[in-house]
Amino acid sequence: MPAPGPAETLALFDASSFRDFADGPVPAADLLALLATVTWGDLDGRAKRRYPSGGGFYPVQVYVYLAPGAVAGADPGLYYLHPAERALIALAPDARYGTDLHVFHNRALVEGSAFGIFLLSTPAAIAPAYGERNAARFSTVEAGHIAQLLLTGAPGWGLGMCAVGEMDFDAVRADFGADDDQELLLSLWGGALTADVRARREALRADASAAPHAPHAAPTEDEGAAVAVVGFAAELPGARTLDELDALLADGGTATGPVPEQRWAPLASRARRAGAAVGGYLEDVLAAEAEEFGIDPDEGPAVDPQERLLLSVARRCFEDAAVVPARLAEQGPVGVFVGSMWHDHALHGVTARAAGRPDEGTHATRGGLAHRTSHTFGLTGPSVLLDTGCVSGLAAVEAAYRAVADGRCTAALAAGANLVLHPDHLDVLSEMGLVAEDPDSCAFTDRASGWLVGEGVGAVLLKPLERALADGDPVHAVLRGGALQHSGTTRQYGVPDPQRQEETMRSALADARLAPADIGYVEAAAAGAALADALEFTALSRLFAADAGAGETVPVGTVKPNTGHLEAASVFAQLGKVITQFRRTEVYPTVLTGAVNPAVARTSGPVALAGRRTDRWRTAPGRPRRVLVNGFAGGGSYGSLVVEEPPAGAPRDDDGTARALPLSADTPANLALLADRLADAWERDPGLTVASVARTLREGRTDRPARAVLVAGRATAPDGLRALARRVRREGAGIAEPAGSAPADEPAPVGRWLAGERVVWPSVDAPRAALPATPLNQVSFPLPTTGAGGRDDGLSARLGRMWGLGPAEDAAPEPGAGPAPREDAPEPGGRPAGGAGAGRDLAAGGFERLARIVAAETGVPAERLTPGQDLFELGATSRQLLRIAARIAADGGREPSLEDLFTAADLGALAEAAYPAHPPATV
Repeated sequence: MPAPGPAETLALFDASSFRDFADGPVPAADLLALLATVTWGDLDGRAKRRYPSGGGFYPVQVYVYLAPGAVAGADPGLYYLHPAERALIALAPDARYGTDLHVFHNRALVEGSAFGIFLLSTPAAIAPAYGERNAARFSTVEAGHIAQLLLTGAPGWGLGMCAVGEMDFDAVRADFGADDDQELLLSLWGGALTADVRARREALRADASAAPHAPHAAPTEDEGAAVAVVGFAAELPGARTLDELDALLADGGTATGPVPEQRWAPLASRARRAGAAVGGYLEDVLAAEAEEFGIDPDEGPAVDPQERLLLSVARRCFEDAAVVPARLAEQGPVGVFVGSMWHDHALHGVTARAAGRPDEGTHATRGGLAHRTSHTFGLTGPSVLLDTGCVSGLAAVEAAYRAVADGRCTAALAAGANLVLHPDHLDVLSEMGLVAEDPDSCAFTDRASGWLVGEGVGAVLLKPLERALADGDPVHAVLRGGALQHSGTTRQYGVPDPQRQEETMRSALADARLAPADIGYVEAAAAGAALADALEFTALSRLFAADAGAGETVPVGTVKPNTGHLEAASVFAQLGKVITQFRRTEVYPTVLTGAVNPAVARTSGPVALAGRRTDRWRTAPGRPRRVLVNGFAGGGSYGSLVVEEPPAGAPRDDDGTARALPLSADTPANLALLADRLADAWERDPGLTVASVARTLREGRTDRPARAVLVAGRATAPDGLRALARRVRREGAGIAEPAGSAPADEPAPVGRWLAGERVVWPSVDAPRAALPATPLNQVSFPLPTTGAGGRDDGLSARLGRMWGLGPAEDAAPEPGAGPAPREDAPEPGGRPAGGAGAGRDLAAGGFERLARIVAAETGVPAERLTPGQDLFELGATSRQLLRIAARIAADGGREPSLEDLFTAADLGALAEAAYPAHPPATV
């Protein structure tokens, strides 16, 4: 037999009986999740349970007692656990089971328990097949299986239990509705594990996870629900660091500006929409850390700049997490999941090859975004490229979350890239009617006419939360759950479905085992499509409808007005905002360039736009702050993530001990710059300790050729770093700066390390910290635009119209213009002879009134409109639909809801809704 190891120790611990429990109520979700393990499940289309039963009769029934006030979110009393419906059925709400039912030895246990579980035999279910004697034996064995599942599974949910074999069951038999032949085989009494026991189990789990050469065990359901974001890095418009992003958002600033057309000169954009002339652009997307990543000068121009920039962002993400990729990979498979939707760089290669210049070609697949990253950093887990439109980055995060939560990866890098490298990118969006009509378009405002394009590359590194805490990793946030869905068949391709959006959000919350009431802020998908944004707001109102009237609204915001819409990479601007917002007591103000969208302004209830320095988190006292992050793509791909603030760490005490701080970079100039940036970071965060910085620099950074060491304590470290930077600029690398007196073992390895040797530094008992990234030299590879030929226009604008963003509106049409009348068209103002609008009981003049309104907005003469036509067919834009709704109300009709505008089959159906023949009676 194999020798016992840490995993067996953890299993033995979980098999213990617990008789002392923590004060305070048990979360109902934890108890229900445990009870679900003894209900029916589905395996390959057939019902199955996790334990065997003689003949498959399952004669043992499970009942659950909840003590008053002991289980949060559930009423006290006796329940029956229905195994097929996977539900608790209330039997005796007034039942109260005290210690008088038990022998003296068990009374303290029962008095301190939050719940009790009763296992009852049902002889009538099995005796006819096996006889009474075997029925009793088989029932007892089955009760043992159930008890073992519950007892050993409870600690994974933070619960503990102890079995009780004897109690006065006859005194309470009536509450159970038990027959005379039914007997209590066993009861289990339990509650929440104490803090000491939880800490002990966490330590055992950490040991089991770190055991060498052991296969990575899949986490339990509870453990899989908590995945830590231990590293974050991004190139965002106006912000390269979280501190810069915080400053931009706190000031309500915007990083949008003119399109950098010189980037792809001599090519020029032909986009007809004014919103294509501005956006959130990065300053330099052509520079690359070529030497760091071994990119040959001849190969560089052929590599997509998105790949080159992603390598730099991934490298910074690993440094932010204070881990060296090679050491991380030694612990198990590390996955790479990248979201991307555009491949602009390949268009240059197509032109070059067509012109007979193959030496100016480009690499033509986007898979390199994931594969080159895995190759460069030596990561052997899944390497996957995901393209699901503007939800691509969110889908990458969700996929990485699943891989870590399911135990397939010990860690995972989720990333996304979106760069505008060819003017065709803007032309396509313009022709599809997706980019904004106006340069001041803004989500949630009456100026919303489409999105302003944004560029960005971002990455997060994920690890199981308990593993991250045990390893001393910095934790920026915690992913608790997520969901990806598609709208399915809607009225027309591209039409948003607010009901499916709501279902996606509910699925994410269910995955996190949370309720809408647990969410304190929503980072919306809203990018500037007037109706799509308003529909998301409607879906949110429904999601939080149960909270209406509670006196506190859920703030809703969007980062898109600050940075532009980063399309496939948009989730990384959202996550960056959420991470920095966790560091504040207030939520960031929502940038509005005009009045609030009327469709949003009319939505009253449990959600409201976050205002400037007025909205705080909607969070219950003592509960962690949680955020819902949405991504809804025009093609119908919907996604939501549940993100929680990081757990509060222990106070970072600094004992004043001076330590050796090793710094390295590729050149002396960058080494000096790193020292200055570390000094800045120390001044921004007074709680940063020398021990944490020392451990981070020793364990979490790659040793590079230009090296220097500072020996300092907390009081002298910032000034010592600046002095070190000045010396490096004067003298070069290879120096040590003494700014404190350290223990003898601290400076011992300094000389050998400065000489280029690999050394073993003294261990430091402190968590690692997220420190500024190491600056590295870059080279620039221009785009291969020389001799580029022309491009064809003519992409259909249909998708944009369906999304509620029609193509750029021209001047009013000539009289008589518009869709040709159908064969069944009526005389002007009349009804069709048959077809979609035939036989309707329209209110007198209702259709004619609607026709006048539609004609005024679309320019199609009223006499050409028929009940069988629809607004999408007429090319109605987002703004026109909102104005049509407002005009109907002003005309005395019933203002149609956003759903009516999207779901009404045709103008006849819309007229019936707006001008009903028999209005509902009012009281």
